[in-house]
Amino acid sequence: MAKSKANKKVEPQNSVTLVGTSVRALAWSAVRAGERPLCLDLFNDTDLLGLPGVIAKRMKNWPPEELDELVPEGIPWAYTGGLENYPRLVGMLAKQAPLHGNSGETLLNARLPWRWCEKLQAAGACVPEWAFAPPAGAADEWMHKPLRSAGGKGVRAWPEGGKALPWRWFAQRKVEGLSASAVFAVSTGEFELLGVTEQWVGKEWLGSKGYAYCGSIGPIEFSEDLRGQLELIGKGLQSMELRGLVGVDLVIEGDKAWVIEINPRWPASVELLERAGGYSAWEWHRWGCVGGLPRPRAAGKVSGCIAKAIFHAPVDLEFPAEWPRNRANTWADLPAPGEKIKAGSPVLTCLAAAPTRLLCDGLILERVEVARGLLGLTGKIVD
Repeated sequence: MAKSKANKKVEPQNSVTLVGTSVRALAWSAVRAGERPLCLDLFNDTDLLGLPGVIAKRMKNWPPEELDELVPEGIPWAYTGGLENYPRLVGMLAKQAPLHGNSGETLLNARLPWRWCEKLQAAGACVPEWAFAPPAGAADEWMHKPLRSAGGKGVRAWPEGGKALPWRWFAQRKVEGLSASAVFAVSTGEFELLGVTEQWVGKEWLGSKGYAYCGSIGPIEFSEDLRGQLELIGKGLQSMELRGLVGVDLVIEGDKAWVIEINPRWPASVELLERAGGYSAWEWHRWGCVGGLPRPRAAGKVSGCIAKAIFHAPVDLEFPAEWPRNRANTWADLPAPGEKIKAGSPVLTCLAAAPTRLLCDGLILERVEVARGLLGLTGKIVD
C-alpha cells in the first residue's frame, strides 16, 4: 500500500484518531475522558455522530485501502476490533502517527497459536491443545478457528474430512464451560485485571448463529482460585509485551480458566466493566500504552449488573425513520434512518442495568423485544 502524498492536516479539535469496524464504545470512553476523537469505522451510527467534539468518517470497505490517507500524522491513534488481523497495516500506520496500542510484531505474538499458547503455558495458564488439524478420527473433539477472525466469525466445529491449511486456520480442542471474557490493562512491568463478564455467543434470540459474539453480561464474581489463574494469564500477557487494554476469551470450567483467544486491542466487553466500576477505561488504555503516566484510579465498589445485547437482522430490513429517545442509555449503535441492513448483520445494541443478575436478564430481554417491535418484526423471542 503506497502512502498518500496528500497534505493531511489535523483539525484543531482532534486529539486522537479511533479506527475499527465499530468504534462507538471506544469513542464514548474517550470522550468521557476529555478526548476529541476523529472516528473511522464502517457504520457512522447516529449516537457516534452525536457525541460532543467527534468528527466521524465512514469507511466503505474492510480492511480500508484508504486508511493511510485518513489517519492524520500529527495525533495519536488507537484501534478496536478488526484491525488486529492486519499487523502489517498496523505497523505501517504506526510509522506515520503515534500508536496507542500494540505493534504489528506484538499482534503476531498474540494471534498465532504456536506463539501465544507457548507464552501462556510458560506463565502457568491453562490453554487447550492446538494443532494444524485434528488427529484422524477425532474431528468431533476439535474446533475450526480462522487465524484472521473477530467476534467469533468463522469459528465452527471441525468438519469431518477437513484439511489442514496452516496459514488460514487451525484446530483447537473443545472445552466445555461458561463462555467469558477477562479484560486486562497491561503496562511495562505491571498489569491490572479490570474484571470478567459472561459472553453471549450464537444466541438465537439475538438473531445470531454459531459462535459469533453477540453480547455480554456482568461483571461476574469469581473465587480466589480462579483469581489466581487470571493473575497467571496477566503475567503471560506481559511476557508477550502486550500493552494497553487486552481482552482474553475464556471458558470457565469450575475454578479453571481456559484461554481460548487473545484480543490484543480494545475489547467489546470493557464498556460494561467501565459502567459498573465507575472508572475510565480509556485512561487505563493510555496508561498501558504511554510510558510515565500515573496509574489510573481503580474501579470503585461494583454493584448491580450491566448487559449489552447486539441484535442481528433475521431478514433484510430498513431502519425506521423514527426511533424513541435514548433515555438511560437504552440503545447504542443506532443506524441512520432509512439505512438498509442485510439479514445476519448487526442492527443495534440494547443496553440494560439492574441491581441483580435476574432483573438484568429480564430487562435486556424486554428491550430486545421492544427493538424487534419497533423494527416491525413479529413473533416472540426465544430465550
